[in-house]
Amino acid sequence: MLKKDPVRYLQESSWAFWLMIAGASLFLMLSKEGITYLNENQAVYFLYGLRLSDPHFIPNDWFTWHVFQHHFAFGYLLRFLNLLGPLQITTFIADFIVFMGMVYGLFILSRRFCEYSYLVFVCLVTWLGVITLHETELGKENLFIGFLHPVEMSGCLMILGFALLFERRFLFSGIILGLAGLLHGAILVSIAPALIAMCVIMKIWENKRDFLQFILPVGISWGIQALVLKIAMSHSNAPFEESMSILVNVRDPLLIASNWTYFWTVNWFLWILLGSMAMLNLPWDQKYNEWRVCFFAIILTSVVGMLQTIYINIPSVTIMMLWRSSPLAIILSVLIILNQCINWVMNPQNMKRKDMVLMILMGIMGLIFITHFRWGVTQPKRFVWIMSIPLAALGGWIVFQISKNVSLRTKCVVAIILSMMAIDVVRITYHGIKISRNYETDPDPPSIGAMERWVRKNTPENAIFIVYPEMCYMRYRARRAIVVDFKPPCYIPSDLKEWYLRLCNEAGLSTKPMIHGEDPIIEGYDKIDLRRAEYLKRLYGASYLVVLRKEHKGNLTGLIERYANEDYRVLEIP
Repeated sequence: MLKKDPVRYLQESSWAFWLMIAGASLFLMLSKEGITYLNENQAVYFLYGLRLSDPHFIPNDWFTWHVFQHHFAFGYLLRFLNLLGPLQITTFIADFIVFMGMVYGLFILSRRFCEYSYLVFVCLVTWLGVITLHETELGKENLFIGFLHPVEMSGCLMILGFALLFERRFLFSGIILGLAGLLHGAILVSIAPALIAMCVIMKIWENKRDFLQFILPVGISWGIQALVLKIAMSHSNAPFEESMSILVNVRDPLLIASNWTYFWTVNWFLWILLGSMAMLNLPWDQKYNEWRVCFFAIILTSVVGMLQTIYINIPSVTIMMLWRSSPLAIILSVLIILNQCINWVMNPQNMKRKDMVLMILMGIMGLIFITHFRWGVTQPKRFVWIMSIPLAALGGWIVFQISKNVSLRTKCVVAIILSMMAIDVVRITYHGIKISRNYETDPDPPSIGAMERWVRKNTPENAIFIVYPEMCYMRYRARRAIVVDFKPPCYIPSDLKEWYLRLCNEAGLSTKPMIHGEDPIIEGYDKIDLRRAEYLKRLYGASYLVVLRKEHKGNLTGLIERYANEDYRVLEIP
C-alpha cells in the first residue's frame, strides 16, 4: 500500500525531483525510435565540427571546405564534444541534458499556471510521449528525435527560456534564449514578436537591472549572428533574390516553401482552437494575461508566416520560417487544456453549464483529432495504440485497488506513470528490443552501408564521387568527397548559385531559365552517360560515379564497374 504522498515527497526532496525530470526526459527520448547516432541530418551538420577538429577531414569536398556553415555554433559545440570523448557517447549526454532542460521548462510552466501542477506535468509528458509514436514533429518542428541536432537543441532551449521568462528569472532566460538563437538563427526571428509582447506586458524596462540581464544575452546572440552573416555575405557576388529563389524552390521545398500541408495545417489549428476554447475560463489577471499574450503572439507570427508562404511567397521572407516557434503554442494549448480538464475532474462541484458545453466541444474535437490524425496510420502502428490503452487502464486499476487510503491526486499521478511505462514497453516491443542504433555502422537500407564500407576501404582518400542527389549521408559515412547532393544547407548567394550549378551540370540541365525542381534533376541524373561523366571529371575532378541499379537509364558503356550489389553500382571514370 502506498502510504506517503509522492507529490509531497517530490516537493521536499531535490534528488527525487530531479530523478523525476531525468526519467521523464529519458521517456521522451525513447518514445520515437530509441537512441540513434548519425541519423538523418547529423551526417550533414557534423561535418563542420569534425572539420574544425581535423584539418584533413574529407579532403577535396566542396561542401565541407568551401561553403559557409550557418550552424557554426553547433559546429564549435561538436568540436568540444569530440574532445571530450567518442561522439556517440558525448552527443547522447549533451542531448539528454538539453532534454532535461526542456522537461524542466515544462514543469515550470505547469507549476506557474496549473493548480494541480504535478498531475498536469505528468499528463503533459505522457501526451508528448504518445504523439511521438506517430511523428517526431510537433507543430512541424523536430523536438523528439533522439539525437543531437541544431533544430532540436534550439527548440528545447526555446521552451526552457520562455518558462524562465514567465518565472521572471531574466538573466537565465536571456542566456538560454540567446543560446537557442545562436544554435539556430530562425528561432530568434520566430520568437521575437512573442518576446517583445512579453516585455511590454511585464513592463520589464521598469527595472533596469532585470531589463539588462534579459536583453544583453539575447542582443549578443543577435549581434554574433548578424556579424557572421555580414562577413559571409561580403564575400558573395551572386544576385540575392535569384539565390533565394533557388533556396526556396530547389534547396528544400518540402521544408521551406511547402512546409504546412493540409495535414499539418489542420493539425496545428485544431490544437490551437482547443487551447483557445480552454482559455475562456481562465481568470483575467496578470499571470494569465502573460500566458495569453505569449500564446497569441506566437500564433499570429506562425499564421503570418504560413499565409505569406502560401499566397505571396517572398523568398527572403519565406526562408525566415516564422513558424519555428509553433511547438511552444501547441504546448501552451495542451497545458491549459489539461489544466482545465483536471480541475473539472478534481472539483466537479464547481463545473457550470458553460463548462459542460466547453468540455463536450473539446471532447468531440479531441476525438476527431485522435481518430483522424492519429489512428489513420498503418495497421501495425494502430495495433500499438490499441495495446497501449488496455495496459494503461490495467495499471490505473491496479493502483486504485492497492491504494485505497491514498489521495486521488496521488493515485492519478502513479496511474499515469504506469501508463507511460506501458506505452513505452509496447513501443519498444513493436520496434524491437533494440532501442539504440548507430546509423554509421548500421545504415538503412543495408545495401547502402555495404557500398559505403567498400568505398571507404577500397578507394583513395582524396577521391571525388558523383552520387545520386538524395545520397546526402554518403559523404560522412564513406569519408569521401562528393560533387553535390540535395541536402547541404547553403544560404549565402554565391554558395547557392554554385550548388545549383553543380546539380544542373550533373543532371545535364541548363541553368537558364531557372528554376528546375527536384524531379527534373533526379530524372536527369538517372540518364548520366559516359560523355557526361567524362565532362564532370574534367569540371570537378570526379573519378567515381554511383548510380541506383534499377533506376538508372543512361548508357554507361566505357565506365569500369568496381562494385555492385542489389541496389547500387560504383563505376570508375577512366
